Amino acid sequence: MALDARQLKARYQQKWRIAARRELAVLNLLNILLPDGYVAIAAGLGTGTTDFIDRSYGSPLDAFDLVVLRGMDAVAFIDVTGFWSEQAARTVNGGKELCVGAWKLWKAQRFGLLDRAWIVHVADKRVSLRWLPLAALEAEKHMARLVHGERPYYCLPQQKWRDTSAFIRWLTAQAHA
Repeated sequence: MALDARQLKARYQQKWRIAARRELAVLNLLNILLPDGYVAIAAGLGTGTTDFIDRSYGSPLDAFDLVVLRGMDAVAFIDVTGFWSEQAARTVNGGKELCVGAWKLWKAQRFGLLDRAWIVHVADKRVSLRWLPLAALEAEKHMARLVHGERPYYCLPQQKWRDTSAFIRWLTAQAHA
């Protein structure tokens, strides 16, 4: 039986400090790298904090960790994930794959944001950011249960992931589409 949200939050509460720092690091790096006219904001419930938020998200603005705005328009929705250690990375196919919780895809589908939702995976020890549009997960058929009692994950080879400049190119291309 899968753990509910409250049980998952309790299980990983000791790691929230690292997750909050990771979210804030990505937010700050994005705001350095984004072109003029764009700004990233921390928007999701619990983003950047270690506090327990006893609410569920009800809109895209509180469902994703970060939102990129162009003027007043939300143009990209980003969730931040990552490895706490290199040992954790090696447990997934020898470190050759990066994994995303299947619920990230489901969330993007729920809000109709597959064309604008991304996941960024941070390797904390190397400060390495790898980007993937959540729409890329739709083609993936294989899901893995990495931890007993948790929902499934999609695990994709690292070569399918992109660097930050690819995300920035995608973002600016959307403005001209």
